[in-house]
Parts: sequence; structure tokens; C-alpha cells
Amino acid sequence: MRISISDVHLGSYADLFHDRSGFHRWFCDRLECEPGLRGRVLDIGCGPKFPGPLARISRLPSQLDGVDPAADISGRTDLTLRWPTSFEDATVPEAAYDLAFAYNVVEHIATARPFFEKVSQVLKPGGVFWALTPHALHPFAYLVRAVETLRLKQRFARACTGINDYPAYYQLNCAAQVTRAVRDEWFAAADFYRLPCMNWDSYFPPHLRFIPHAYDRLAGVNRGPFMLLFAMRLTRAAE
Repeated sequence: MRISISDVHLGSYADLFHDRSGFHRWFCDRLECEPGLRGRVLDIGCGPKFPGPLARISRLPSQLDGVDPAADISGRTDLTLRWPTSFEDATVPEAAYDLAFAYNVVEHIATARPFFEKVSQVLKPGGVFWALTPHALHPFAYLVRAVETLRLKQRFARACTGINDYPAYYQLNCAAQVTRAVRDEWFAAADFYRLPCMNWDSYFPPHLRFIPHAYDRLAGVNRGPFMLLFAMRLTRAAE
């Protein structure tokens, strides 16, 4: 399996502070470059509506299907087929999809290998899987796991609508984790990207936001291993 790792630079600290949607545009740009986006597409962890930040690509698939265990997706009229269950347990047809994607989802997957095996099964030969998620090595991931260990996440989720109460595991969230989990017969190539994003400051009280701001200014904006976001593009092996 061919492997590549790239760091994406979206601007200076000041640029990212004043325009925080650059990573959304980058992700949409990458998906729009995929010929498979105009074919049959599977949204893994689709939620009750299409992700707002990705709205510009919502009408491009010739058929959009979705799977999500934690949301009521019965009202998703944009979905042709729906599976209200976990992706690993869903009866998704094999070798059916030109492209699959997961937006801020894979951090909630507990076990990497069964997930990636299922991805390889549902993609057509040569099909592509994209995911965007927090980076497992970023302080944000460690803070989330600490909050969950202390059983405080549900309390925070009730107090702030921007926080979900789904368990987060961070088992598919860096290049090393993914390459250990996947097998060469599943995928021909794995391309990994690390991207800056400063939005994690919203999880801090205003008087403590100097902490993430200092981190981002020193390392999080311009040094790949310290960036907040991780993206992957996996290409299924061609038969």
C-alpha cells in the first residue's frame, strides 16, 4: 500500500483567527475533485441532515445513501437508502459505492479494523473513502478523553449545545493508527493530511482561551504534528 503524509497550511495565525472555515473549504475542494462524488455516495455517520459546512457538494452525487446509529434519519429525503444502525452492522451492499465519506465521525469508532474492513467492502474497486476528524495527537483529543474518564462530558453537553455526548475513542485519528489497522488487500493507497484549525478555543471559558491561542500561535497553525485536524483518503485496491 502506498502511503503519503502531507501538512496543509491554510494561512497565518491571524488569517485563521478571523476566517475559521478554511478547513471546510479545503475538504469540500478535495471531495469535488473526486470523480466518484458524481456517482453513488455513502455518508457514514450521516446525522439527521446533510452537514451544513459541506452543503455545496450535497447535490452532486447521483445517489446519496446514509448510515447512522445515533440519529433519526428517517426524515432525510435526500437519502435514497438509510440504515439507522452502526456502519459495521448495516446491510450496506458490497462493492456499490464510488465514494464514501465520514465528516467528524471516526473519532467515535471504538475499533479501527472492522470499520476499515467494512469500508473496503462497500467501495467499488478503485473507490475512495474520505474522512475529516480531530487529530489524535492534538491536546484537544487528550482533553476530551480526560473529560470522559471523569464522566463530565454529558454535563458539559447539557450546558453547551455545541458539544455532543457520544463517546470518543480516537482510534482512527492519526496515520500510525490507520496504517496499523488496514491491510494491503483492502486499500492500494492511503493519503494522510494534517490541517490547522483554531475552533477548539470555543470549548474553553473566555478567561482561559489564552491557552489554546498560545498553543496555536506557537505550534498548532504551522507544525503538522501539532495541528488540530486529521484527514485521510483511502483508495480501495482495484481488482
